[in-house]
Amino acid sequence: MAQSNSILKRETESFKPLVLKRQTILIIVGIALIFWISAFALWMQVDLDKLLLISHNAIRINELVISAAQGVSKYGMPSIVLVNLLYYLFASKDKKISEVSRIILLVIFMFSIAGIGGDILKEIIHRPRPFVTYAGELIA
Repeated sequence: MAQSNSILKRETESFKPLVLKRQTILIIVGIALIFWISAFALWMQVDLDKLLLISHNAIRINELVISAAQGVSKYGMPSIVLVNLLYYLFASKDKKISEVSRIILLVIFMFSIAGIGGDILKEIIHRPRPFVTYAGELIA
């Protein structure tokens, strides 16, 4: 028991919590609300979806563009989180940039909130994807 307490004490001594001022927290929450409101407003713009899809219709002929778009859509957020995790691992080893590691954890946390928020929006609105809605007007 004493050994586990000493390990815990060593671990907590090296960990510095991310301390944010009240003003910083309010700014982060305000920006998050602005992004949520913007996302909801854009989600409701059905004509914008159609305009973007139809205007980029000619690009769908190129297989490379299709593969790249599918790759970014499928692996975009996970790859950003992976890069941040790798940076966090290196930052935790190097004392010169160890202060940045707390910010990297905040970025990873915000990405998780954004992913969950996107899933919640999809469940609330129940609108089919634009490529399903306008399938007859698009080049396969």
